[in-house]
Amino acid sequence: MLLCRSLEEGGCAGDGLGGDTLFAAGASDRFITLAVHQRTWPRPKDLARTDDHYLIRSPDEAADGGRCATLECPFDERTFANEKRRLGMPEFARVFQELK
Repeated sequence: MLLCRSLEEGGCAGDGLGGDTLFAAGASDRFITLAVHQRTWPRPKDLARTDDHYLIRSPDEAADGGRCATLECPFDERTFANEKRRLGMPEFARVFQELK
């Protein structure tokens, strides 16, 4: 499960975030929010620990293929909740319960 943003001209800008540990995401015109479980290879993902991330979207992301977005991470759940409230970030609109 990777973050991939659709581009107007077709195709996808993949940020490579999350891997098989991404289980929730949300988006607005200013932000993309992600929730992932921590993994230290080769051990399995740690379902007891969630790291939250957000991308600050670029106004020119369609032209630059999404490369100008700024990634802020990782945050524990409490710090992320404070950041989300402070910045008005979106809730997780897609939650994959089977991966949570």
